[in-house]
Amino acid sequence: MLGCKDYEIGFVLARKYWGKGYASEIGIAQIEYGQDIGCERLLALVSPGNVASKSVLHKIGMIHHSTIETETRGIRNIYVTQS
Repeated sequence: MLGCKDYEIGFVLARKYWGKGYASEIGIAQIEYGQDIGCERLLALVSPGNVASKSVLHKIGMIHHSTIETETRGIRNIYVTQS
């Protein structure tokens, strides 16, 4: 269940930096930091059509949890760190 012990991670990179491994490095560092400070679970929200970001999330060990729709962000797939 998603709740108050969940924390969101993410990355936004200029197009010229895509495909260089930076998103994976950022994601791994965020997960490690979250673990270091005791976060129970980390989330990442991604547009269903964003294949590159979903690939990065899988690469860094996150798994698809569910899909939601919000007023401000639209439809998003939720990925979570594995327990």
